[in-house]
Amino acid sequence: MTSYQKVVLRLVLALTCAYHLGIGVASWAAPQATLQFGQAFYGLDTALLPQIAYMLKALGMYALFTGGLLALALWNPVRYRHVAIACVALLLMRATTRVVCFDLLHEAFAVTWERNLLNVVLLTAQSGAILWGLGPAPAAAPAADLPAPAPVRVRPTLPRFASSRLEPCLASARLRPCASSRLGRVS
Repeated sequence: MTSYQKVVLRLVLALTCAYHLGIGVASWAAPQATLQFGQAFYGLDTALLPQIAYMLKALGMYALFTGGLLALALWNPVRYRHVAIACVALLLMRATTRVVCFDLLHEAFAVTWERNLLNVVLLTAQSGAILWGLGPAPAAAPAADLPAPAPVRVRPTLPRFASSRLEPCLASARLRPCASSRLGRVS
């Protein structure tokens, strides 16, 4: 990963993290302001009905959770690469949903096709920038560089229902007749 990729990755992760944390907090603290933001940024056209206020709070929790995960990825993108990739998957699912469910989006919130495509492009660009910034996955260490596993010693054990007096008979890996057994000698 080049230094330019690192800068782009951190910038996109920081902006996406700040967006999600901000929307999450605003959804709880100021649902009307969140709705106005949605009208300006997403082209939504709806009133703050009690159902919408409740949905905003629920969506706010998801936004806070996503923002927290993005903060983790921002803190150490190499170690938390899988978290960044999961967030990319979420962004791409959001973009796909906006295309597949456009009729519902338009009917419910009067979002225009042009505004919807703009948001799809932004979500896809964010995803692409994060993936590009992460670069290819680091190669796994070759098996030859790994230490050989320690030999496994298997100790024969008796089934639970067997008498513990038979334990001396299992001293070696193979069973052999035990002279001290009450059962007598086995020939």
